[in-house]
Order: sequence, then structure tokens, then C-alpha cells
Amino acid sequence: MRQFRKAATNDDVVRLIREVLAVRAPEKLARLFMQPHVPLGDDERDELRGVLADELIATGLDSDDEHSARGHLIEDAIDWLGHR
Repeated sequence: MRQFRKAATNDDVVRLIREVLAVRAPEKLARLFMQPHVPLGDDERDELRGVLADELIATGLDSDDEHSARGHLIEDAIDWLGHR
């Protein structure tokens, strides 16, 4: 039987991105959430997706190398950063 997961909200995704960047790339945290908001460039988005990909590998897989609930949320964050 196929199991469906709960869709992440934007708040969930933003909270996760803040959490991951605070640990893995704190120098990028201020840039992402600076006010007034300045859109990220393609290179910046790629860098942030790379940071999240590292987090996915480190904390987002279960013992069978399948995405855990956290892994799915990290994937959602990577997708979110891919949208313009």
C-alpha cells in the first residue's frame, strides 16, 4: 500500500533552511533573509541547494537509504530554492 506524506508548508521549508544554514553555512543565512529582500542569483541558488544536498545526505536518509520525513522536507526546500 502506497503511503502519502503531508505536504510541507512554506513555513516548514523556511524554518528548515534557516536551521540548516545556521549550522552549515551561517555566512549565507543573512543574505537569504536580508531586508529589503533582494532576489537570489542563479549561482547563489545553486550554492544553497548544494548546502541542502549535503544536509540531505547527512541527515535525510533512513537505514535503507530512502528519504526520511526530514529528507522529504529537505527535498522540498531544494525545490523551493529552484523556483524563481
